[in-house]
Amino acid sequence: MKQAKRTFFSLISAVLAIFAVVGCGSGESQSPDRGTAGWANGAAGGEPIVVSLPADVTKLDPPAVSNSESLLVIRHLYDRLTEFADTQEVEVVPGLAESWDVSEDGLRYTFHLRQGVTFSDGTPLTAEAVQFSLQRIFDEDHPAFWNSVWTNDVLGDWFDRFEIADDHTIALVLSEPYVALLANLAMPCASIVNPDHVLAVGRERVVTEPLGSGPYVLDEWKTGNYLRVKARPDHWRGRPATDTIIFRTQKDMNQRMASLRKGEVHLVTTLSPGVVGDRSALENCDVVEVPMPALHYVIFNCAEEKLKDRRVRLALNYAIDRQALCDGILEGTAFPASGILPPGMLGWRDDKPLGFTYDPEKARALLEEADAVGLKLEYMCFPEARPYNTAGTKTAQRIQEDLRKVGVETELVQRDFGGMLEILSLRTEHELAGIGWMSDTGDPDNFIYVLFGTPTNRSNYVNEEANRLMALARTELDSGKRAELYHQAEDAMLLDPPCIVVNHANRLKGHSTRLKGYNPYAWSLDALWNAYLD
Repeated sequence: MKQAKRTFFSLISAVLAIFAVVGCGSGESQSPDRGTAGWANGAAGGEPIVVSLPADVTKLDPPAVSNSESLLVIRHLYDRLTEFADTQEVEVVPGLAESWDVSEDGLRYTFHLRQGVTFSDGTPLTAEAVQFSLQRIFDEDHPAFWNSVWTNDVLGDWFDRFEIADDHTIALVLSEPYVALLANLAMPCASIVNPDHVLAVGRERVVTEPLGSGPYVLDEWKTGNYLRVKARPDHWRGRPATDTIIFRTQKDMNQRMASLRKGEVHLVTTLSPGVVGDRSALENCDVVEVPMPALHYVIFNCAEEKLKDRRVRLALNYAIDRQALCDGILEGTAFPASGILPPGMLGWRDDKPLGFTYDPEKARALLEEADAVGLKLEYMCFPEARPYNTAGTKTAQRIQEDLRKVGVETELVQRDFGGMLEILSLRTEHELAGIGWMSDTGDPDNFIYVLFGTPTNRSNYVNEEANRLMALARTELDSGKRAELYHQAEDAMLLDPPCIVVNHANRLKGHSTRLKGYNPYAWSLDALWNAYLD
């Protein structure tokens, strides 16, 4: 497990070095021929790539979704101003913006859009479409606004205004420097949509009738079964390497592995060691273990009277035997979380002075001190395997047992993953809920702040001191000083926890040996436009 942490640290350290470069305001973009200038292969292949997903695709409007299955498909249907390079390294490269300039004070980013880019219906993609797409994420007065987990994430309170010079030039003007902007703009939720289409079909239909400028278009969608996309021969980067990709829902992990062995699917995004077995005995397929910047945690609804006392929330954290859980039902691919930030991410420390350990006696004492002996809570969970929790409901049952040992009774309420996300978005219908977060950018602002600092966070959590420190960190260009601010912000949260931190994890992905041009990402949003079957 120490080796897993070292591997993780090496990966994320490289990521942070990359972000430090793109966030320094040099005034120059990355070279447009790295990662996004054109496809690695020539004409599209005829045999479809079949991808096995552990949960359903739910919506296909970029700011409306937060589950990784939907975001994976969105990544292929739309383009963004910047992109993450199609490699194993997490690197920001040009996308729809072929270049950009950053002012010396870091307050103005001017993006120069590619000429001749169109949406799949032939409509030209212009600077107005960029403003429409980004503004609808955060502006409640926008006619196509979505109130979602991304509302304060892509463009936060540090954003001031848009300035459009012409159809192919748009500036984002900030009220204060923000070091992670270029990475934020590469997230799937920041995809550029066709304004005319969104307004014509309306909010309710656009989630199932996507129309983007990406390399693929939606061909057929059988909800709960499969979704098929077709390549665009007229995409600005040329035709993708494979003509058809099928995203198939297979909630049972044994079924996913069996399909991979038989050659019925070519990529499985989430596996567990138990279903894989002896990797050396695999034929016609490989399984890779990818370090993942993620956290598995149990949300507290801090607006609930039972959970307002921080001593209760501290007690629930000390009640969990994380090591036994990771070694047991999570089969050694996970390691205990003592805090919020994952290993290797800026602000993470191996020697947290306030990190949580397994201490049931301390948990009982805190509950007694808070007059919460005999506490009863509803605990929402999901059956599907997720990268950070490959055991699904079994993990919740194990946590339930640990809580019972300190006198806390929980009623498990099982929902499918998509349905649980819908309930959590309401922020009023839960007490405890097992969930996880995988970083979209590798930056702590997209982790600790998004989870527990935004006004719309699912925990209804407010920590003014932590928010003050995170606000300072977002504008700090010195990585050492920035890390110290996140140290302090996390400490403030650990004294007044917004959740039960459970584990971090490595991710197991399986793929056919016939699948070429595929690079496994550190998170689920693999880029498949260069992939093909030999």
